[in-house]
Amino acid sequence: MGRGADFLLGALVSAGFGWYLWLRAQKRLVRTLGGTYYAGMIKLKREMIEQYMQLHDATWEEVMGRMYECNMRDFVVWLHEETSTMFHQFVYVGKDFDSD
Repeated sequence: MGRGADFLLGALVSAGFGWYLWLRAQKRLVRTLGGTYYAGMIKLKREMIEQYMQLHDATWEEVMGRMYECNMRDFVVWLHEETSTMFHQFVYVGKDFDSD
């Protein structure tokens, strides 16, 4: 796994073995798509969680289109409510990440 996946795995260890299995499945997905796996996390302010959820539940078509144009695939965002931590992951299938 790449550095992003290792970082995310370390952050999710306390969430249980199910997360480990999920990340293993993502590694297989990356091999299928032929890209590079990226992942990250941010700590949310509790008072902003509802706003974050609304924005990510109804992502604008323009945003989704731009992400596709920038060679981002399988973008997923989820919230670990107990720690107010939002995680994201995607597969980059382009050749020049900085230009995209």
